[in-house]
Amino acid sequence: MSTDTVSYPHGTVLSPAGVPVTASASEPEYYGSETSFSGDWGLSGAGPNESGYSSLSVLRRRARALVRNAPNIRGGVTSWVANIVGTGLTPHWQLDNKDQREELQEAWEESASEMDHHETQSIYGVQAQLGEAEYVDGEGLAQFVDMRPGWVNPRTGLPLRVPLQVRVMEADHLDSGYNEVLPNGDPVRYGIQWDKRTKKRKGYWLTREHPGETLWSNSVADRYFVPVSNMAHVFYPGRLGQGRGMTALAAAITACREQELAIHYELVRRKSQSTLTGAIYQDSPAMPGHQLNVGGAKVGGGAPATASGQARVEISPGTFQRLGKDERITLFASADVGANYTDFIKFHDRRMAKSGRLTYEQLTGNLEGVNFSSIRFGLIEFRRSCDMWRQRTIVHQFCHPHAMRWLRAGILAGSFKTISAEDFLANPRSFFKIDWRAPAWESVNRLQDAMADLVVMRSGTNSRPEIAAKRSGRRYTEIDRENKEAVDNAAEQGLVYDSNPAQVDKSGGIQQIEGTALKAALEEN
Repeated sequence: MSTDTVSYPHGTVLSPAGVPVTASASEPEYYGSETSFSGDWGLSGAGPNESGYSSLSVLRRRARALVRNAPNIRGGVTSWVANIVGTGLTPHWQLDNKDQREELQEAWEESASEMDHHETQSIYGVQAQLGEAEYVDGEGLAQFVDMRPGWVNPRTGLPLRVPLQVRVMEADHLDSGYNEVLPNGDPVRYGIQWDKRTKKRKGYWLTREHPGETLWSNSVADRYFVPVSNMAHVFYPGRLGQGRGMTALAAAITACREQELAIHYELVRRKSQSTLTGAIYQDSPAMPGHQLNVGGAKVGGGAPATASGQARVEISPGTFQRLGKDERITLFASADVGANYTDFIKFHDRRMAKSGRLTYEQLTGNLEGVNFSSIRFGLIEFRRSCDMWRQRTIVHQFCHPHAMRWLRAGILAGSFKTISAEDFLANPRSFFKIDWRAPAWESVNRLQDAMADLVVMRSGTNSRPEIAAKRSGRRYTEIDRENKEAVDNAAEQGLVYDSNPAQVDKSGGIQQIEGTALKAALEEN
C-alpha cells in the first residue's frame, strides 16, 4: 500500500473524494465574479487614493464644464446648495450659563458679515460656496486666517468683532501631483502631508495662486504649508482611507455629455428643417465656365462659392424661386426622432438625478405627473439624505472646526465679556457643545404637520424648543421674546388675538384674566 502524499498547488479545490475540481466544474457563489460575462471589467485593485489619483483634475474640469453649459446640471447644483445650506447653518451653543450663551450667539451674528477674507459675502455665503465646491469639484478648502486685534473692516469702518476670517479656495490650490518624502520622513501625497508614524494629516501644501490664473505671477513651486489646525477640507470620503474628494457628477459625466450633444443635434436638425434646405438639380450639366440663372443669381462658373467650392443660393421665407430650364429643387428630409424621444430624455434625466443626489423634479423642474403623495414621500427621502450629507461634510468638516477656532480667537483677543481664558480652560468641552441648525424645511401640509407637532409636544416625545427649531430654524428664546413683546403691546392697546392661548381658548372664548395686565387695560378702556 502506497503512503505517498499527493501535493496540489495552493488554492486547488478538492472534492470530498480528494480529487481536484476543475475550474469549469466550480460554479461561482456570486455570478458577478464570472469573468466570461464581463471580461476584465471592474477588476482593478487600486486603493482609495490611487484609483482617483489620475482622474481628479480631469473629472473636476469636466464637471465644471457641465455646470457652465448644461442647464439641468446648473439648476441641479443650485437646488442642492439651497437644500444643503440654504440661507445658512447657524450655531446654537448648549451652555448652561445663560449670559455666556447669549453673548456667544450675539457675537456670532455680529461677526457673520465680517468672516469672509475676500469680503464679498457673509459666513453663510461661504458655507454655500463650500457646499457647491464639494458637490461640483468634489472638495473645497477653507483656511482660517488670524487677523491683528483691532483690525478695521474697510466696509464698516469698525474693528472686527472677533479677529478671525476664512479664506476659501478651490481644490486646484492643493496640487494632486505633489508627491514626495520630506527630509523629516513625512510623506506628502496628493498635496497633503502625513505623519510618518501615526499616518494622520499634518497639514496641506497649497499654491499661493490658482494654477489656472494666468494673469497672476504663478509658479507651481511657490507653495506654502498650512497646519491642519488652520484648514478645513470639505469632501465626502466615499472609501475608507480616502484623502481627496471626487465630484458628485463623476458617474454621470459621460451620460450627461452625450445627452447634451444629442439635444444639441436635435436642435440643429429642427433648425435645418425649418430653413427648407435642399439641392438644385440640373438635368443637363453646365459646360465649363457656363453660369446658371437661378432666381436671378448666377450659379456655377464664376459665381461665389462656399469654402468647400460649392455654389449656394439662399431662399428667403415667403418667396418663390424662379428656376432655369431643366432645373428642379429637392428638399432635404430628416427623419423625426420618434415618439420615444421624450421618454428617452426623461429616463436619462432620472438616472443623472439619482447619481447626483437629487430627485428628477429638482434636476429638471418638471412636476408633470406628480401627485401630493408621491412628492411628499420623495421629499422625505431627499431631506433625510440632505441631513446626512450636511452632517458628514460641511458641518463636521467646516462649521464645527470654524466655530472652535473663532471661539479661541475671541477669547485670546478678549472679545467676550462673560468668558475669560480661565472660564474656558476650566471646562473647554462645554463651549464646543454646539447644535448646528439649517433653515426649516417648508411644510408640505402645514395643518397636518402643526397638529402632529402639537400631539408630540403634549405627549412629551419632543420639546417645544426642538419643534421651534425644526419648523422655523430659530431659537425658541427668540420666539418667546417676540411673543412676549407682542403680548405686552396688545395688552397696552387693549387688543385680544386668537394667537395668544393665555387670552383666548381653542374655541375663541375669552380666558379668565383676573389679575392680568390685559384685564386692567380692558377695564380702563
